[in-house]
This record gives sequence, C-alpha cells and structure tokens, in this order.
Amino acid sequence: MRSFICLIMLANLFLLSCDRSRASLEKVYYDQEGFVVFDIVDHNEVDMIYFSEFVNAIDYIPLETSAACLIGEVDKVLINENFIYVLDKRIVNAAFVFDREGNFVKQLGREGEAEGEYLELGDMFFIDESQIAIYDHVRQQMLVFKDLEYSHTEKFDWKSSKIYEFGGYFYHNPFLSKYNVVEAGPFELFISGYESNIIEKHFEYPSYRDVVYEKQNVFRLYDDSVLFIPPFYNKVFSLKGKDVTPRYLFNFGDRQLPIEETYSFETLSAALQNYGHVGDTFLENQQHVFFEASYKGPSAKFCLYNKEEGVFKFSSKITNDVNHLMLYKFDDFNDAYAYGTLNAADFITAISKRKGVENQVLSNLRIEALDRSDNPVVAIYHFE
Repeated sequence: MRSFICLIMLANLFLLSCDRSRASLEKVYYDQEGFVVFDIVDHNEVDMIYFSEFVNAIDYIPLETSAACLIGEVDKVLINENFIYVLDKRIVNAAFVFDREGNFVKQLGREGEAEGEYLELGDMFFIDESQIAIYDHVRQQMLVFKDLEYSHTEKFDWKSSKIYEFGGYFYHNPFLSKYNVVEAGPFELFISGYESNIIEKHFEYPSYRDVVYEKQNVFRLYDDSVLFIPPFYNKVFSLKGKDVTPRYLFNFGDRQLPIEETYSFETLSAALQNYGHVGDTFLENQQHVFFEASYKGPSAKFCLYNKEEGVFKFSSKITNDVNHLMLYKFDDFNDAYAYGTLNAADFITAISKRKGVENQVLSNLRIEALDRSDNPVVAIYHFE
C-alpha cells in the first residue's frame, strides 16, 4: 500500500513539472531509504514566505492570572476541545488547566510524595480525549487524570525526557544512559506498553554521549501516526504500533550536521555554528509542511512545502500578513490548527507598535487584561 502511494505521489510530481519550473520541483524527491527529501541550499529561495499561505486566522487567548495559577515559564501547552493545559516544569513545577476562554480551572496534582502527587515534572501528554498524564521523571511514573480528576499512577523502570501515547503504545525519548538503568541502554527511542516493558529500541548512540537534548518537537500526532523527530538527526519518522518508517529528511548539502558531532557539549557547540539543523518549529497538516531551520550559524530559513502542488520553497524572511503581529510559536498541531504560547509583555509591545489596533481580533478589554497579566497568551493558528 505504501509503495502504491509513493508511486502516485511521484506521478503527481511528474505531471506538475509540465506546468511549473523544474527548479522548484527538483527540490523534493525520494531517496533510497524512502524519505521525502527537502534540499535547503543557498539558491532558488524566495524573497518572503507569508503566513496567509497556510494560516487564515489567528485567535489569541490571554490566560487568567491569579495566585493559584501564576505561570513562571511555559514548557509545553496542549489543547483539546474543552481545555488548555500548560506545563511549567522549571519554575513553578506545576501543570495548570484553563478553559478555551483562558479562565483558570484547576491545577493537576501537586508536589509531594503521597498518592496522586509528584516530585518533579518532566512532561505532559494526552492518553485520549478524557485522560491526560503528567510525568514525574524523578520517581519515573506518570499520574493519569480522567476528566481532570486523579485516576491512577503508572510506573516506568527508566527515565524519559519526552513521552507520547498512541494506540496503546508509549513512545519515549529517554534521558542519557548514564542517568538511566543499564537495561535501557543508549537509544533515542523506546517503545513500551502499559506493563513498563520495553518492546523496541531504536537509534542507538555511543554510551559516552554527554549531551541531554531538550528539543520541543520530538513527538507530534498526525495522520493516524506519531511523528518522531530525533534531536539533530535532521529526519522525521512515522511511528505506528511498533513500526518506524521514514518520512522526511532535511538536506543541508555540505553543511549537513554529522550526528557524531552532537555527542559532547564541546563538539555540539561548534557544530551548531557550522552546520544546518532543524529548529523547534515544525508542523504538518493535510496540505502543508512548515518548519524552521538554522543554516550556517545564525542564518534562519523558514521552509514551506505545499503537498498538493509538490512545491517546496524557503526564505530567510517570513511575515505574518494574517493580522500583522510578528510573534509566533508552534508548540503542537492537529489537522485543523496549530497552537503555541506568546509572552504577554512581548505581545502587548507588538500590538502597541501597530496602528489601528481597534481593527485587530483582540478587543480593548482583552488588551487591558493582557496589560495586567504576567501569564502567557495562547495563540491558535487556523490552517488555510
């Protein structure tokens, strides 16, 4: 089935070449491993990428501020049909719940060692529409909340940095082997079940690696599978059950980041100045793939692939022509929209620099609320 789909996509690319320049189409192709390859080089780039090419509306939701829900730093935000979930693991060490209007609802659990409590949060993830889990990486266990009420605790025998659950499987991006149990070994990906047993291990690295990656876009849910982006591999894989299949490869040519250069702090620091790599911004919907890449040190590239037209383009410039605010961040996405958080102070500054604020989506009352808020603003980017 997959081969049939690949043949159809290749046929589409061939037909489109009759109407479009070869230069725009030769940037995307399949390699021998089955990756769709995006070449990111210094030629054939466009002057500007516009938000309106893949986003048609943006909603801004300022989160309520009170003594019970003052957020220090957002490490992760999740959104479902009814609620907004915010994880602050570094400063407040808490997970908060807000409704879709930004009103505070409750905190999930609290610090402590009793049942339903945690010592130090490391991640937060959905299990299904009614269940969400927060992960205590010190005690190596996840606390599961059903309909916002504590339900039960699941124990793992190893430490994870990021976790995603889908279809009865848990996908783990673990900590370094030196912080983990010997049986876990040095791998980028574990696949486990509810019984805390490791089913599969993938992407082995040397045991002497001493860099702990904290990249945000490790796991994403799209198209009935989990997208896995191993830190600094410049690749995206699809996870479904125990299967790991190639999806995208980001090719920086002679500036392709050697994975062996990321095993120590000393070599990684130099490598990030000399080689290209994908940043924390990545999203995919039915029509587009959008990501941000760092190329040759501080030079950023904003990359957009139109899957329907088979055209890939990139630019060092991007503009938000949807509502003229320049700040953006994508923490996660689904088929209908992407979402992320903005710092309230920066957001107000961006608004104040624009004329005709009354024409923006935000009302004056919301702007006043933002001015009094130390909490972030959640942005929801509706796809075209």
